[in-house]
Formats: sequence, C-alpha cells, structure tokens
Amino acid sequence: MDSFTYLLDTNILSDLVRHPAGKIAQRIKAVGEERICTSIV
Repeated sequence: MDSFTYLLDTNILSDLVRHPAGKIAQRIKAVGEERICTSIV
C-alpha cells in the first residue's frame, strides 16, 4: 500500500458538502479517512 496523504482543496470540499454520498465520499471511504486532510486558509 502506498503512503500518500490526500490534501483536499476548496473545490473538493465544496463538492463533498453538496454531494455527501457522491464520488468524493466514496473515494474517501475507499482510501480511509485517516489519510485525508485539508488546510484552513
């Protein structure tokens, strides 16, 4: 398994809020929440 961590940008976060069961949520579930991060600007 690779060791990448995924940094979500504002467009991805916005889509996740609009579509909480969409493709992005499915991908997060597939890779694991512990590998997802974002930054607050």
